[in-house]
Amino acid sequence: MRDPLLDTISNELHHTRKLLNELTMDSWKVVQENTENEAIIQKMADTNSWEYNIDKTIEELFELGEVLMKRKLKGKEYGASNQEIIDEAGDVQIRLNVLKLLLGPGAVDNRINAKLEKFKGFYEQGLYIGRI
Repeated sequence: MRDPLLDTISNELHHTRKLLNELTMDSWKVVQENTENEAIIQKMADTNSWEYNIDKTIEELFELGEVLMKRKLKGKEYGASNQEIIDEAGDVQIRLNVLKLLLGPGAVDNRINAKLEKFKGFYEQGLYIGRI
């Protein structure tokens, strides 16, 4: 017999994954074709210390993890709202863009492209479907 609580958690996890999957690769940029926002990201990279940027990235990652966990454990009705997830995902994206600048042009993008090629191979081979 299936456990209704596990079914509920599984369904909520599926919906949360779907929400996060709706973000396209282009949405990882802070704002499309917006030089003012790009300048702000550059200024954050240039004026904050390495340690500060790392600390803020860690903080935002933990906050995103917290709202995702609340959503997973408490469900849509009592857990984190879609807006809370969106807010924290946006904060993380900003901090990741700062890190991309600090780590050098193309370094993170090269890693993303290599990883996506690996995943593409998995799909072509029919491996790990539903677990990539």
